[in-house]
Amino acid sequence: MADGSQAVVRALELVIQVGAHPDGVRLSDLAAEAGLPAPTIHRLLRALVETGFTQQDPVTKLYALGPRISALANQMAGGERLKVVSRPILERLASQTNETVFLAALDSDEVVITDCIVADATLRLGGRPGVRLPIHASSQGKAILAFLRPADAGRILARLTLRKLTRNTIDRMEDLAVELGRVRELGFAVNDQEREPGVRSVAAPILDASGSAFGAVCVGAPASRWRMDRMIERLAPLAKAAAGDISALAARYGGSET
Repeated sequence: MADGSQAVVRALELVIQVGAHPDGVRLSDLAAEAGLPAPTIHRLLRALVETGFTQQDPVTKLYALGPRISALANQMAGGERLKVVSRPILERLASQTNETVFLAALDSDEVVITDCIVADATLRLGGRPGVRLPIHASSQGKAILAFLRPADAGRILARLTLRKLTRNTIDRMEDLAVELGRVRELGFAVNDQEREPGVRSVAAPILDASGSAFGAVCVGAPASRWRMDRMIERLAPLAKAAAGDISALAARYGGSET
């Protein structure tokens, strides 16, 4: 195992160790449990304290789980609540459009489908929760990326590989920058057969209280049934309305991830 990977594994195992001591634990005890030198444990703990995954009581010097762990737990719980309360809005959107609708969330440099309602039409888009999509070649991904905090978007763009999937896929950073500017101006993103031939979609971002995106609502349909200009005219406003309603619910229920 590479040194960097080993350090990550040890840090994660250390978080689990600390969590097994709800009343706090001494560094020496953690070192004994892990079978590692105290300086190694201290170095890992220092990094975990700096990032908020653990904390040290200034008086007792005992270590306990930090605020980042609580925040992650709250996000997961809030996300599940949001998924439940957003379902009626997705059902309304599916009824309005007679097309497949998706709820998506950002996960690292991709988007993941968290909920989906498949259209009843014979010719339709399929989908299921858990499917992952490239952020640069999906309407959901572009909708989220355009409305992220600039620093967060910058970190993703610095790592992003613009893999060419179809002849319509955006594969140059300057073109993606222009596209994201258009998304911010219009409030929605499009996918015109950029990930898969024969598939078009429109998506609008789900925003938190600060105006930063953490998810997206999408309507997808066969290109044989919808021209892109008609999707923009008829389906994009419906997707924007649904995303706005879910954003309001997110603020109400405290969810920040779908």
